[in-house]
Amino acid sequence: SGCIVVMDVNDSSILACVNKPFDDYNIKAFGQYCVGSVFKIVVACCALENNCSPIYDCKGTVKVGDTQFRCQNGNVHSVQGLKQALANSCNCYFVNLALTLGRDKLLATCNKLGFDSYTRLFDDWDILNAQLPTKNDLVSQGELSLFGFGQGKLTVTPMQICSVLCTIANGGTFNQPRLVLKGVNDKGEMSQIIYPQGKKVLSKSTCDNLIRYMRYVVTNGTASSVMCN
Repeated sequence: SGCIVVMDVNDSSILACVNKPFDDYNIKAFGQYCVGSVFKIVVACCALENNCSPIYDCKGTVKVGDTQFRCQNGNVHSVQGLKQALANSCNCYFVNLALTLGRDKLLATCNKLGFDSYTRLFDDWDILNAQLPTKNDLVSQGELSLFGFGQGKLTVTPMQICSVLCTIANGGTFNQPRLVLKGVNDKGEMSQIIYPQGKKVLSKSTCDNLIRYMRYVVTNGTASSVMCN
């Protein structure tokens, strides 16, 4: 069970949107789900935008208050920077990074990327992009730790995650996702849908680094199984 959404990185036009199973009337790309580790890209984005790229020694677990967080499958990643932590999907690194950055910087980055907004697909068809934990929620170090690797009270649409990736691939320019290009009235006359102009929300250097880091995830990290021999 799942979905695929494909978007054009140049203007965020939705090129394909497919559900599985196909008889499900819910459009899963527009529904909200727990996002998990893919949210680490957003946290990494926040870190780069704020010139924060700590070296951290992952011992497989990290204790925050009375809660212990673990890396998947008991992995111990040892000393690593942001690039290696993203490639390893290191929960402990991103717990530490979230606590270092703090709630305000993380929420500000989310807001720049549209997590706190709606996407208007057509007329009054508005999709809420995400449900973020509140500032009060993130007073809790435990909730802030969970937020660092996409857990806790965070839910996000697949379309929103794809939109974030388009923004990064487009050098930091955010475009509203576009489903409908033209409208037709009852006389058969067509009219072009006018979308807001793209807005620069991330620096090009941040995006260039993230693209390199995401390639490294595929060549040397947790996504290496997708590489063709």
